[in-house]
Amino acid sequence: MFSAVLLVHDDTSSAAIESLAKESQQVFFQKTLNRYPQAFELARILNTFAPDLVFLDLSDWESAQAAAADIRTIAPHTAIIGFGAGWKPGQEGQCAAVGITELLVSPVNLKMFEDCVDRAIHKMRWHPGKSTRFSSRQGRKRRDHHRAQYGRIPGRPACQKGAAHRGRSKFRSCLGVARSEAFLLSARCA
Repeated sequence: MFSAVLLVHDDTSSAAIESLAKESQQVFFQKTLNRYPQAFELARILNTFAPDLVFLDLSDWESAQAAAADIRTIAPHTAIIGFGAGWKPGQEGQCAAVGITELLVSPVNLKMFEDCVDRAIHKMRWHPGKSTRFSSRQGRKRRDHHRAQYGRIPGRPACQKGAAHRGRSKFRSCLGVARSEAFLLSARCA
């Protein structure tokens, strides 16, 4: 079962998507918001829940476009499925440019929902978004801008020990450091 976040304006759309997710037994919604969150709140949600999918209501195109760009920046390997009323033919190119992985066009049935989820997951596994490694000068500028805006680099877990711990060797994870310190402490006491 894939974890997901649902960003929707309309309660009826929310109920329809949630019922399709329950019927398909493919998707579990960890968080549902009835608005588009600001970038810092979206970063907190995506870093906390680490969803495989984000379902994005496209009824308010400008806000949805900004939310999709933020999602792609914060979590580049998360698939975005766009849905909503008022869909105009030919908007697929705009959605792809913004970073929306798949479109769920109404009327939606269970088979269409399952196929859309499968395509979105496969696209992100085989053709993920931009790399999160920063090596060039332009990449370093992007990294520094992202650190200033969100407090961390996308694709890397946030360290729980604070700034003093970040300067240590990159091969020792936070958990590994805690285990080695506990081992040394128990060896000294014994």
